[in-house]
Amino acid sequence: MVTMLFDVSGLDFYSEVSYLFDILLGVTLRRFGVNNLLPGYLIFRDIYLKVRYLEDSIFCIPAKSDALLHVMPYFETLTFKIVKSLLKPGDVIIDVGANIGTYTIPLAKIVGPEGVIVAIEPSPIRKYLHKNIELNKCQNVLVSDKAAYSTQGYLEFYFHPARSGVSSIVANWVERFAKSKPARPKVEADTLDNIVLSRIPSLDHVKLLKVDVEGAEVEVLKGASKILKITDYIIFEASKQTIESCLRILSGFDVRYIEGGSLTSNFIASRRDQY
Repeated sequence: MVTMLFDVSGLDFYSEVSYLFDILLGVTLRRFGVNNLLPGYLIFRDIYLKVRYLEDSIFCIPAKSDALLHVMPYFETLTFKIVKSLLKPGDVIIDVGANIGTYTIPLAKIVGPEGVIVAIEPSPIRKYLHKNIELNKCQNVLVSDKAAYSTQGYLEFYFHPARSGVSSIVANWVERFAKSKPARPKVEADTLDNIVLSRIPSLDHVKLLKVDVEGAEVEVLKGASKILKITDYIIFEASKQTIESCLRILSGFDVRYIEGGSLTSNFIASRRDQY
């Protein structure tokens, strides 16, 4: 609790009070058995937070959504520490499944103006990604609204604003978490190779590829043969159902477990000559 209150603070009175109200009441209610109450569900208007451990980044957090969870100090702690340790100014990063920019924003600050981040987010939550890029004055971020996939075309995207973190092109994925039916907007899909190389045609080296796409990671990797050849490290989320397929595609990498939850886990894949 102390870490949460120290590392995250509101930028204005409403944001600070709303954040503290949500955290303190949420902890109390969960102790009484309200287990489906995620951080952020008791916030009724968008708030603005400064998150110290994420490079002092500023985030606009949408109301009544799970987005607050993603900037909490206990969320993917080991993963972020590893990612941060790999990077230096001037590096190129690809963030597939950027959401509101939880990784994009702090990593953009780490790689600096000489570095580049390609942030890929096809869901409606992308408007908060754009807003957070602007709030943090990150001029080194290129945003794509396409879904990274194994082929070109159009796909249904299953999106629920209360659970934007688990929205996916995989049918029924978000329905595991959200009580009501998700929206199903059509999104344009393309291979990761095409998405990235159309923005940076001369790209010859990627320091880090992050893939967090809620069950669609195999399809993303299938469409990334050119990118994988020039990438040093890959941080990816996978489930028990997809990890073996991911490992086959990443046969040129050493893969090790980082941390995980009940349904998915985070892994790091490193090109064998990196260690």
